[in-house]
Amino acid sequence: MCKKMLYCFISMSFFFMSFFSIGKTESVEYYSNRADINKVQVLVIQIPGVKRNAKEYNQQLAFLPSKKYLVLTPKFSFVSWPKSTFIQGNKSKTFPYHSSFSDLDHKIKSVLEIHHNIKKIIIVGHSAGAQLLQRYLALSNMPYELSLNKKYKTKFIIISPGTFMYFSKYRPIKNDHCPKFNNYKYGMEHLNHYGKKHADTIVSRYLSLDIIYMVGSLDIKRGGNLLKNCKADMQGKNRKQRSENFVRYLNDTYKQKNKLIILPNVPHNYKKVFQSHALRQVLLNI
Repeated sequence: MCKKMLYCFISMSFFFMSFFSIGKTESVEYYSNRADINKVQVLVIQIPGVKRNAKEYNQQLAFLPSKKYLVLTPKFSFVSWPKSTFIQGNKSKTFPYHSSFSDLDHKIKSVLEIHHNIKKIIIVGHSAGAQLLQRYLALSNMPYELSLNKKYKTKFIIISPGTFMYFSKYRPIKNDHCPKFNNYKYGMEHLNHYGKKHADTIVSRYLSLDIIYMVGSLDIKRGGNLLKNCKADMQGKNRKQRSENFVRYLNDTYKQKNKLIILPNVPHNYKKVFQSHALRQVLLNI
């Protein structure tokens, strides 16, 4: 067991465990690359999809040079966050003072307290991980604080989420028979406990962040884990359409200049996403 150290490295393995306390002691598993912890300059937090297969996701970023990049991939417990509750930043079922968003807040803070050479921070989420990331960027004050800190350059990459959190009642597809369409996690009404902390500045903080949106050109199927309820379908019929609609909404409503990068010949497949030239260029050239 680590005593005062936040990291317990396991020999002959590419992952480590980290431990910290939020009200009560709970261990949170993070997978990592074989980073040179004395030289790393770039912190990458990679949030996996609904299967929470953190090990497999982490392996997809093996192309990043370990002398420069520290890659951390959290594995959210199915016991603590059943179904999709981890996406929304809800409280843990096993530790009620602990949410998946506060987990990320504490992890980022603890890493930066140890690694003083870090100058750049990237958080990338794919699929369910992108749903979590988009809502985390809206509700957490941590990304905003990091973006204001001149010590760091920050970038956030949202890839192929199933749904988005909208900041108004506008939806690209109308449905008069969907009364809860603007409830959180789809909109701003009935925010959870975490979201209520900074509710009055959600929109301004989110719009100030450097966010890149990506989606595969072939991510157009309605099968698998894609949500198909009325709240989700008001955003579009598939992940590609929903990403296109959300970016257009931001640009039209808030006079933004967000870009959506279409990954050629990429379906809803995390391996193909992380093998794509466009994503690798962003990660390597931040």
